[in-house]
Amino acid sequence: MRQWYWAEIKLPEKIVFYTSKELQRRGLLDYVEDLQRNYRLYQKSVTLPDNVVEKLESVGVKVLRKSFLALKGTWHWFSGFSNMDAFRLNSELEAKLNRNGFFEITFETKPMVITEPTKEILYVVSCTRDKVWDFGETKKYIPAKDAYVGTTMKSWLSSMKSREYPWVIFSSKYGFIDPDHPIKNYDINFVDDGDKAVSEETLFRQLMHHDFECNGERFKICEFKEIRFVGSPKYYNKLKTVFDRAGLKFVMEGYR
Repeated sequence: MRQWYWAEIKLPEKIVFYTSKELQRRGLLDYVEDLQRNYRLYQKSVTLPDNVVEKLESVGVKVLRKSFLALKGTWHWFSGFSNMDAFRLNSELEAKLNRNGFFEITFETKPMVITEPTKEILYVVSCTRDKVWDFGETKKYIPAKDAYVGTTMKSWLSSMKSREYPWVIFSSKYGFIDPDHPIKNYDINFVDDGDKAVSEETLFRQLMHHDFECNGERFKICEFKEIRFVGSPKYYNKLKTVFDRAGLKFVMEGYR
């Protein structure tokens, strides 16, 4: 019986390959298997650029198809011998993966230069300390907008702006995420917890490269002329250094 592997598609930066055992060790296997069970809801099309295909094949990953389906556009499971597989590993690379549990392949990316943002206003809403698990929730993964139950999130969700404007959530653990992005319980403070919190380098890459989705719209944060923050002034002050580096207008909307 052939083993199934997982590819985490994080273009344009990298693709990470995992064994199921490694995903279990990282606490991610339940999450991806839940997506897999409901794959009809989560499958999205991914197309690999030519430079990515060339790099993959040069290191021993046979690209069986340039366009394929991945859960939430990120997680693709494969054995290398199924009709829907995007990848097949050569024997040396497969042995390395089984030995180490994972390996990643990075790609050269051109710096993104934003000359003139094209969209108007995006809101960033802070995570909250209070989460559903504090009140007896037993599910391991919950959509972020439902997982944070502090005053900031409750007030935002009850406002008209949450329906009128695109918005993302800032999480001390995950960085910028879609409102419907599933998260698990954690206890990290962005200001006080140092290495445990998401890094400023990860935040910068998310600002410039990551695709988000809210209210049926897909976008990048860097496409907006103004980004408004709802949450703690301490979080705002620390985040502002990242937005300043990206050349993006980042203003404090208010604290709830």
